[in-house]
Amino acid sequence: MVQLFVDQIEWANVIILNKMDLVTPKMAGYVEAIVKKLNPEAKIARSTRSEVPLESILDTKLFNYEKMSIRDSWISELATEHTPETEEYGLGSLSFKVKKPLHPERLHAFFNKDFPHNCIRSKGIFFIANRPEFAFSWSQSGGASELSIAGVWENKKMRTNELVFIGQELDTDMLQSRLEACLLQDGESIPDQDLFPEFDYGEEEESQ
Repeated sequence: MVQLFVDQIEWANVIILNKMDLVTPKMAGYVEAIVKKLNPEAKIARSTRSEVPLESILDTKLFNYEKMSIRDSWISELATEHTPETEEYGLGSLSFKVKKPLHPERLHAFFNKDFPHNCIRSKGIFFIANRPEFAFSWSQSGGASELSIAGVWENKKMRTNELVFIGQELDTDMLQSRLEACLLQDGESIPDQDLFPEFDYGEEEESQ
């Protein structure tokens, strides 16, 4: 349910923040800052008792299917500069983009033991050293997370790790160090097995 809620925010063109009269101005600003961080392109409106001008939500002509079909907030974050509004409420982000493979055991430990508790949202793709042909997908919202296999890289040059983390009072230096520690070092042996999801070629062929 949490993932669905966040997906709706990230894909929306217009977002109404209702019942803002029931929270303090500081809390209202904090909520709006989080929404802006999750979806910097959406039009955001505050309301009380759902009272908003109809022209702000109907026939806005903001939806563009082609643009939305290739857009994703974590990709936008890779190229988005931080805004004063989000920094005011302690919201920060880290974009981790590197071509080296990740060590499966250390990465699994990071996701399950060393993951920052104050990370609100993280998402991305990555590949691990012992199964470099697969593109893994990671998505986390609050306490809910999902890890799956997105597919197979078309060629070696496309293999990459692109992960974005958004959180409050996020220690980006420590997070960067932890992620770099997950990279396979030059000359390091590659484990034969890992604890990440399996992929069955047969199942894929049968579904085609």
